[in-house]
Amino acid sequence: MRCDTPPRMEDVNDRDSSDDDAPADMDDIEIVEVYEDGASDLSDEEEEGAGGNLLEEEEDDVPLDEAAVSFSAHRGSAFVCAVSGNGQYLVTGGEDDRGCVWRLDSGELVFACGGHTDSVTGAAFNHDSTLVATADMSGSVHVWSVETQQSVCDLDMSTDLNWIDWHRQANVLLAGTADGTVWMWQVPSGQCKTMQGPGVSCGVGRVLADGRRAAAGYDDGSVRVWDLKGSSVTHSLVGPNQTHPAAVTCLDAGGELVATAATDVRLLHAGTGRLLATLGLNAGGGDDGAGDVNTVEALSLDGQQRTLAAGVLSGRLSLWDLGALVEKQSCPHPAGVTRALWRGPHTVVTGCLDGVVRAWDARTGQPTVSWKAHRHDILDLALSPDGQCVVSVSDGGTCTVHRFASPD
Repeated sequence: MRCDTPPRMEDVNDRDSSDDDAPADMDDIEIVEVYEDGASDLSDEEEEGAGGNLLEEEEDDVPLDEAAVSFSAHRGSAFVCAVSGNGQYLVTGGEDDRGCVWRLDSGELVFACGGHTDSVTGAAFNHDSTLVATADMSGSVHVWSVETQQSVCDLDMSTDLNWIDWHRQANVLLAGTADGTVWMWQVPSGQCKTMQGPGVSCGVGRVLADGRRAAAGYDDGSVRVWDLKGSSVTHSLVGPNQTHPAAVTCLDAGGELVATAATDVRLLHAGTGRLLATLGLNAGGGDDGAGDVNTVEALSLDGQQRTLAAGVLSGRLSLWDLGALVEKQSCPHPAGVTRALWRGPHTVVTGCLDGVVRAWDARTGQPTVSWKAHRHDILDLALSPDGQCVVSVSDGGTCTVHRFASPD
């Protein structure tokens, strides 16, 4: 771990400051602003210490809810988790400079992804679950064969890395870095293209469902849609009344709709480049300059792009009707919301700084189930392809798998 390991979430709080089509009427939405009222290189000893069947004892004796699987995944924080498309494996990355692949059903360590010299903050399986990529903050990416457990491709950007994302149909990997560049590689050949941004950090990005474009958000509040074949910008949100008032913190996309967030949320039509709406999400209608507590950390579109879920560090989940552009539900949390994922058409699953995983009925705004999963901040969530399991990882290095009692 180097000194640029991400800050723990409590430190932040202590500061003062798919292929579905877009809705048929998306093009008819007027531009509006809306604000609501209210192969491992580890020693045998290290591998043995990488996981286990039970959570390690903590100084805090708050009881944890029983999980289907729970184990200590990393020394220090566990920053990221992802589940393979075939539902067999999960991958985690942590502050101990390694990624690990585990069996989803048992928590058994399959293999450790070594070779990193900094905190592993990116980890993802490819479209057919045959490859897994792990990426560290210093810009080193390793791609592994799940079957052979051997590295098939090593990539180095020589600059700090923020995110990775696989193409949905091909073995093509994208990444965004602190110098504003979006990188694209063919795997395993390593053939590379780069897309130069505005010279500020590219904090978030995602390959769009058509596989021909990607959307990226930057620290100057701008958003760009890239044509992957031509390495050119097709549309962008730049300039006055277009950019976010702060660095873009999260992004989601579905069909032609791209949603990005900072201290507000902006909706962009990827096909036309039109800014469809700006949604104000500040707690209590507060000032945009209120600081970190008003930052949106979680953003998720439902499968039909009809409802947007936004999680705010002030401690609430905001659900927006994208047809009417009104907030239809506000779901209070006792601490900041760090992740939000849709489980089917009516349920949103959240991860929170209080260590609790919650599921919410999007129709009523009421919680349907909650698990005290960790004694530390939840830093990432992932759902199994069938939606029956939710994986969470924490600032304490633990990983849990909880199973829902019934389908959504």
